Amino acid sequence: MQDLPPDQTLGNETLAAELERILEETVDEALFLQQEGLKAQFEKENRRILKSRSFWRKTALCEFAVILGAAFTGGVMYRLRN
Repeated sequence: MQDLPPDQTLGNETLAAELERILEETVDEALFLQQEGLKAQFEKENRRILKSRSFWRKTALCEFAVILGAAFTGGVMYRLRN
């Protein structure tokens, strides 16, 4: 830029500043979109895990109820025979 006349040097500096501004805006937008995508992916995975936990919790409660029912029925049957 030192070999250029002063008016062209100012034009190049202005152009460089404008290109830098555009690049920063583009990078900021890309980062924002990436962040939004990662948030959506996290929320989707979080919902899937919570559903899975809920399923296993309900399964465990049902198994516990079946075991209690079997123990109760076994106790009743034992008393009826004796």
